[in-house]
Amino acid sequence: AEAKLVAPEVKSPKYDDAVWYYGQNNYYNAVYFAGVALSEGDNRQEAKDLMNKAAKALFDTATNMSTVDAEN
Repeated sequence: AEAKLVAPEVKSPKYDDAVWYYGQNNYYNAVYFAGVALSEGDNRQEAKDLMNKAAKALFDTATNMSTVDAEN
């Protein structure tokens, strides 16, 4: 009965997209696709960790840009 109460692990294919974009230093798309993966039910710790890393990297990168570049 306990096994039936545990939700199955979901691995969204969008997580792989997020990993690829993160590796390309495209943090905006990494955050976007990690968010899609999480919204699809991918609640694995590695998906959450990727979202946190990508969001921090995006923020750090944006703080070093001009206002126009950051908005774009």
